[in-house]
Amino acid sequence: MPSWFASELKRILVDIPNPADLYRFETNGKYSSIRIVYFIVGKIQSGPNAWSEGDSGNTLMYRTIQEKPYISLAVYSATHYYGDVPILNDNKAGELICLDMRLMVNNEFQHTHLTNA
Repeated sequence: MPSWFASELKRILVDIPNPADLYRFETNGKYSSIRIVYFIVGKIQSGPNAWSEGDSGNTLMYRTIQEKPYISLAVYSATHYYGDVPILNDNKAGELICLDMRLMVNNEFQHTHLTNA
């Protein structure tokens, strides 16, 4: 993850070393696509809808953050996340928000640093 992007995530208190979900979902020769999910507490004020409704149902629409290395991001309410979500005991600070990212990483890097992917 580029340092500028990691810095922005840290600024909103994302615990980068401890994602809620991390897995490889596609391999393409030299590169693999990695999905990383974090949850934060806050409120989505505005922005594009993360979901698009089509003939085959709802599709999550990622927005490209950077082309090389490729990073895309979808931000949406955790109530729409398909898996387990943390329990928010006190919602005075906001609601639970999902930061759902896709990264393209070199397979050599992934094999060295993401052995469980």
